[in-house]
Amino acid sequence: MAAALLGVAWMLVNDAVYQLVALNINSNPYGEYFVSRFEFRLRLSLFILKLISRVWLTDSRMVIVYILFIANAMTFPTVLKSLSLRLPHKWFEFFVHTTGEIISVVRSYLAASFAHFIVNTFLWCLAAFLLRFDNFVILTAIMALCSFTPYFGLFFGAAMAVVYVESGLFMLQLGGIFIAAASIWFVDHTLFSTGDPPGRWRLIVLLASLPVGYALFSFPGLFAAAPFTHLALLLSDKIYTGTSLIHWG
Repeated sequence: MAAALLGVAWMLVNDAVYQLVALNINSNPYGEYFVSRFEFRLRLSLFILKLISRVWLTDSRMVIVYILFIANAMTFPTVLKSLSLRLPHKWFEFFVHTTGEIISVVRSYLAASFAHFIVNTFLWCLAAFLLRFDNFVILTAIMALCSFTPYFGLFFGAAMAVVYVESGLFMLQLGGIFIAAASIWFVDHTLFSTGDPPGRWRLIVLLASLPVGYALFSFPGLFAAAPFTHLALLLSDKIYTGTSLIHWG
């Protein structure tokens, strides 16, 4: 009988006692910050390691890549020519001109991104090694991915590196990251021609694409959002300019 009474009493006061206890427990905001940071850091590290293991070209994968490249080189020009010859005159002019412009801007983007990839990855690997980061290989891979982000890829990669800064050496390593990023930016500015500065709206769109890509596709979307958005803006601009070649009506 006593056990039954205690059970009924507990069912009646259970929620009230729980709410009272929960209201009187103050969580540590610093603890929540470190837990969330380490969770993000762990998920990012797993993504980088899986990416390296999947894209690393073994012997069998290299043979498959060569076969696909040869097949594409042999079939693509013929298919493209046959399709273009079937187009009306005005669409043929638009297609040829716009395709040439698109190929030109894509080649320029890939050439600049690859140059930043070589320089920034090497220098960042050296800086992360000298700063004695435990995960300097992962930091190098992150900078390699960020090298394809236009305009602010270096600073994006440096911001991602802050996640791996140890709390005990926070200010020291944070200062090292700042100095390394500034030094690499000076090298990039010296070696590569920056061209015309981007418009403010373009930078806003590229920055806004980062959280959208992360929300939709997690880390693959985070690193691919800005490059794909940049290419989409370039292609849409070329297509819009080339539409004047089509004589509507």
